[in-house]
Amino acid sequence: AQEYKEVVLENIPVFIAEDTALPLISVTATFRGGGYLIPSENTGAVSMMASLLRSGGTTTMTAEEVDEAFAFLAAVSGVSGGGTTVTATLNSLSSNFEKSFDLFLNMLQNPAFQASRVSLEKDSALEGMKQRNDESSAVLRRENATMLFGDSYMGRNITQETLESIGVDILRSTHQSIVNPTNLVLSISGDFDKENMLSYLSTKLRGWSPGSLSSSPPDVASSYVPGVYYIHQDV
Repeated sequence: AQEYKEVVLENIPVFIAEDTALPLISVTATFRGGGYLIPSENTGAVSMMASLLRSGGTTTMTAEEVDEAFAFLAAVSGVSGGGTTVTATLNSLSSNFEKSFDLFLNMLQNPAFQASRVSLEKDSALEGMKQRNDESSAVLRRENATMLFGDSYMGRNITQETLESIGVDILRSTHQSIVNPTNLVLSISGDFDKENMLSYLSTKLRGWSPGSLSSSPPDVASSYVPGVYYIHQDV
């Protein structure tokens, strides 16, 4: 089993573990901050911003060039955003990790939110809304959360109106407030020498503008009233 060691590099908590079983390295970057920071009229901004970090290109590379670079390196990366955190992952070959990590950092630090990909992301989300009542389990999860937590960040749902309200300016401000090293916890494991990796990470993380610390999520009081509730579907 991997044994993680916690260290602090450039004021960033880093959990690190060597695992030489396979020539692979895995990175998870978790940022404090999520949907609770966003007003209800912009619900969905965090998840959209996170998705577009990966798919929307950078200030030095088009979205298509980023996709091609990850494919050429045989590296896989993804970003997701939720109620309280934004999480980015990278899985890379150890032989070209430095190139993969450079691309990963460029993606996180310098998003372009390319217009064509923003439009595609919105179209995809709207299509998802049309199908979100197809599975009864998904309906139950959504409606139960709204019943329990009302209009708090834990009970809100994306609508066409909130989706259309999200422009590039909101995506940029959301990125700046969450995706910065002050909110970051980094974990890394795989085929490397621990001391060499720590030295490399310290060099790469140095100079990343600290940004501001996200506030803590607010307490959410449930207004749930016990009872039996029915959702009628026309099937």
